Amino acid sequence: MDDHFPRYEQFDPIVPVWCVTPGEGRVIHRYWDTSPFSPSGRYLALTRLPAEDRLPEPGDVAEVVLVDLQAGGERVLMLLRIDGRQMRFVTARWDGADYRALHDGLIGSGHPSMHPDGRHILTDCNANDANFCHEDGSCPIRLVDVRTGEDLHLVRIGHAPEFIGPQAELRVDPHPAWDRGFTRIAFNACPDGTRRVYVADLAGPVGDAGTDARAGTAQR
Repeated sequence: MDDHFPRYEQFDPIVPVWCVTPGEGRVIHRYWDTSPFSPSGRYLALTRLPAEDRLPEPGDVAEVVLVDLQAGGERVLMLLRIDGRQMRFVTARWDGADYRALHDGLIGSGHPSMHPDGRHILTDCNANDANFCHEDGSCPIRLVDVRTGEDLHLVRIGHAPEFIGPQAELRVDPHPAWDRGFTRIAFNACPDGTRRVYVADLAGPVGDAGTDARAGTAQR
C-alpha cells in the first residue's frame, strides 16, 4: 500500500486499515459479492456519487474512479501530445485534470505501465514509430526513468507476423507486462513468423528501487 494513503486508527483497529479515497469523497464500492480489486490486486474500481445530500434523479451521472494502490492516489498514466507535437508520458487525475509530462525529454510511445517505485516506466513502441522502429521491423522493449531521463532499450526484437489482416487486425503488439513481484516481464513478439511469448528478468535494471518498493508494499 502506498504511503500517500492515510491510516485509519480511530477506535484502535486490530488490523492495518487505510483510507484509499482521502480526497474528494462521495465514493463507494458497489456490492459485497463482486470484488472491486483488479486481478493483479493493484487497482480498485469504485463509484463516485453525484451527490450525497439528495436522492438520485433521472439524468444524474456517477463517475468511475480507478485507484492505484501501489503508486498512490487517483492518477493515471497515459500518452499525450500535450504540446501538440511530440508524444510524452503524461500523468493526470482519473478525470483528466491536472495533467503534466513526467519528463520533458522522454518520447512517449507504446503501452506504458508504471513500476510501483513511481520512477520507472515499462513500455514498447507503436508499430512503425520512426523514433524507435528499425528498418527490419524490430522494435525495443523500453525501461525509462522519469527521474533521470534514461531510456534503456532492454531488448530489440521483431513483432511483425506474415499476415496482419487488411486493417492490421492481426498485428502483434508486444504489450510488456510486469509480474506481481515487479522483477520479470512478459511480452509478445514474432521474430520468426509465428507468435511467441517471452519473459525477461528485470531485477538488475530496476535494482534496489524495485526491491524497496516490493518490501514496502509487503510490510504495510
